[in-house]
Amino acid sequence: MSEDTLGNKNDAGRREALAFSDLLPCPFCGVTPKVTTGTDFFGEPVYYIYCKGPGCSVQPGVKHVKTKPSYAADIWNARAG
Repeated sequence: MSEDTLGNKNDAGRREALAFSDLLPCPFCGVTPKVTTGTDFFGEPVYYIYCKGPGCSVQPGVKHVKTKPSYAADIWNARAG
């Protein structure tokens, strides 16, 4: 792997971390949401943002496939704001 490839991968990871660092708390219980990343059946990235607060009766969440992490974060924040 070249330095350019490593640099790009590290930059992408930093952008992902930034997108998820500004998440608003759950609108129903106030707990900081959890973030999980994975891949779908076709190997495309999937981003999950959800609440697992112990007292949260709603436990809302968002899931985005084939998007940037910031899109999932924006949807969560629009819902929480």
